[in-house]
Amino acid sequence: MKTTSKGMATLLALWMAAGVVSCQDADDPTVRDDSGVHRDASLDTAVDVEDTTTDTSDTVDIAVDTRDTSPDRDGGTNDCPTGAPSRTLQVATVNTRLLFDTTCDTGNCGPGGFENAPSQTEYLQRLEGLATEIADLDADIVLFQEIETRQVLSDLSDELDERTDDYTALAFGERGFDASIDVGLLARGELVDTREYRNETTLTRPDGTDTMFVREFLRADLSMGGHPVIAFVAHFKSKANDDPGRRLAEARGARQIIEDVAANHPDALVLFGGDLNDTPGSPPLDALQTTGLTRRAGQDQPLDAIWSYCYMGDRETIDHLLWSDECADHYVDGSARARGDRMCPGDRQFADSDHAAVTAEFRVW
Repeated sequence: MKTTSKGMATLLALWMAAGVVSCQDADDPTVRDDSGVHRDASLDTAVDVEDTTTDTSDTVDIAVDTRDTSPDRDGGTNDCPTGAPSRTLQVATVNTRLLFDTTCDTGNCGPGGFENAPSQTEYLQRLEGLATEIADLDADIVLFQEIETRQVLSDLSDELDERTDDYTALAFGERGFDASIDVGLLARGELVDTREYRNETTLTRPDGTDTMFVREFLRADLSMGGHPVIAFVAHFKSKANDDPGRRLAEARGARQIIEDVAANHPDALVLFGGDLNDTPGSPPLDALQTTGLTRRAGQDQPLDAIWSYCYMGDRETIDHLLWSDECADHYVDGSARARGDRMCPGDRQFADSDHAAVTAEFRVW
């Protein structure tokens, strides 16, 4: 449940008095970098209660125990799949761009405010536009970023039901701040279990300072027609008011969690995706793939074929789908696509987002 505006104001006053709150410029979607240009609309929480020390040196790895101790979900042995794959799944990641509901939780929803409280008509129009384009993706699993509440995701699911009634699983990772922009998932399958790692995982920047996932690192255990799938969805620190050390720590933490889960569930397709706010070849993306167990969908294709974001006229690939090949080669070669108009420069990517959706196909046994 979200805190009320009055309660949040009281809490903020207490934090301010204690000197532990940093109200970051990155909370305002009109934030601009030192060159005077909007850096990234994939913004962070309106309240950041930890330090923002930046150090990009690569000397200290994460110091966190994220071992997966859950039993094998089928109650059997953890053997790798054998034989020919039985089907493929289409997976998508979609940054919706600040999908808020009609309630102004922060009390600051006017011009220049971070939160946008649309009218009921505007809200329904956004849901209808997103639902139409998501239905066209025909994805079995959709990973979402920048959705305000679980109810908003549920409303979007209801809109999708009018176009396709296949999305029977819903998971959401809520941080609980007023006007927080969070992550979620819809899938054409059964939701077996969920787990949230943000509050239980301490990450370490390269300079040795502690941090945490900026948004929830959400795990959803799914049964897709009897096939086990474990999907992680993330939204890493944006480059507005940048803290690259934190983004690198997020990548290292995510990799450790994914590889441990994949080792414990070799029968499952283990997926990871979202708006990671960095490009192939960057330290965070290299960290995610450093052991060779986690692969990026589209690494077999030129970047200009799968770019997902336009910055100052440059095409960037910052939305990613990855998978673990602990046991099997799940990815269908050449299947990664960026979906949307993708004009650069332009004011429309996928639906009303400033990102393209990214899709790829994966085999299951």
